[in-house]
Amino acid sequence: MLDQALGEPADDRTGHEGDEGARDTGQRGCVELLDVAAAGIMLAGQDGSLMTVAASDERARLLELFEVQADEGPCRDCYRLGAAVVNVDLADAKGRWPLFTPP
Repeated sequence: MLDQALGEPADDRTGHEGDEGARDTGQRGCVELLDVAAAGIMLAGQDGSLMTVAASDERARLLELFEVQADEGPCRDCYRLGAAVVNVDLADAKGRWPLFTPP
C-alpha cells in the first residue's frame, strides 16, 4: 500500500530531471493514504544533517525548509529520538522549539 502511495521506489529518485514530479506525486499519495493535510520527506546525510527531498504542497515544503534552517521542530525530534512526534500544538511548544514556533 505504501509503495503505491509513493508512486515509485525511493531508489529511483536520484535527482535526475523529472524526479521532482514523481516525488510530489508520492507525497500526494501519502496525504491520501494517511488522511493528513500535508506530508513531507526528509533524508539524513551521513553526518546526521537532514534535508527536505519532497513535500505534498508549497506550504509543507516551506515548513520543512524552515525546520531544517531552525534545526528544531517535530521532524528533527522524530529523527533524533527515533519516535513519532504527533499532534503537537505549536502554541504550547515555545519552550521546546523556540525558533520553530510562531511568535
